[in-house]
Amino acid sequence: MQASPKLIFGYWDIRGLGQSIRYLLEYLNVPYEEIQYIYGGAPDFSKAAWFSVKHTLGFDLPNIPYIIDDGFQLTESHAIYRYLANKYQPELLGKTIQDKAAVDMFMSFVQDIRDGSSVYCYDTGDLDGLQKFGWEKFAQVAKFLTGKEGFIAGGLSIADFILFEHIEMFQYFLSQGDKGESLIALYPVLGDYHKRFANLEGIKEYLESDRCIKKYFCGKRAILNNN
Repeated sequence: MQASPKLIFGYWDIRGLGQSIRYLLEYLNVPYEEIQYIYGGAPDFSKAAWFSVKHTLGFDLPNIPYIIDDGFQLTESHAIYRYLANKYQPELLGKTIQDKAAVDMFMSFVQDIRDGSSVYCYDTGDLDGLQKFGWEKFAQVAKFLTGKEGFIAGGLSIADFILFEHIEMFQYFLSQGDKGESLIALYPVLGDYHKRFANLEGIKEYLESDRCIKKYFCGKRAILNNN
């Protein structure tokens, strides 16, 4: 693949692991071209769109999401977050050593939320179990954010882009079923945080645009999803 003056971002045609990177690119106002690989529908849920080219693009560790920046090729989500922050706005990594540690801690914590939810979304389809898991995890997030007027590490950081998408995801899943509960209503601190992030310049415009992908939170084969 030839180098392009625009950064190239590649991922499935879903939200998934790519949505937080989209938020970051939009916030940083980085000109980019997105290549969306079509994730097939039922019953086959074909991944051929990606797997047919996966080993032809020259990546050291072929995977998606990926970016290609003036010929530099990079995969793995957390590496992409850090690369973009280092290049365009290093303070998004945290300003002090303590802030940087808090960012790393929270990124790992939110990744645990994602990994833990996958069992319910893909394997069991247990909505009650997913909701219970979500309440437990976000009670900890709400406690952590209580008393903070800004973001996770005081100032905005790459961890906030990931957390916002997970609040979006669980706000949807917790509203399903008989109870129809609202994560951001039950925890006003999360509601304030969600609103604060959604109104950031670049994010607000993206969320309101036709380019913002509304679904799917998980791969299309997931039992629990925003179909």
